[in-house]
Amino acid sequence: MRCPNCTAYLDSLKNVVYLYQHLTTPGLSGRQRKQLHTVLRLRITRTH
Repeated sequence: MRCPNCTAYLDSLKNVVYLYQHLTTPGLSGRQRKQLHTVLRLRITRTH
C-alpha cells in the first residue's frame, strides 16, 4: 500500500529533477543554487 501524499510528493520531486536536468536555460548563480538546495532540503525534512 502506498501513501498518496508521499507518492504525489515523490512524483513532483522527480519532475523538478527532470526539468532541472533537461531545460536549456541559463545556469543559476552560486547564490541561487545554494538557496534552491536550502529550500529543497528544508521541504524534504519537514515532510518526513
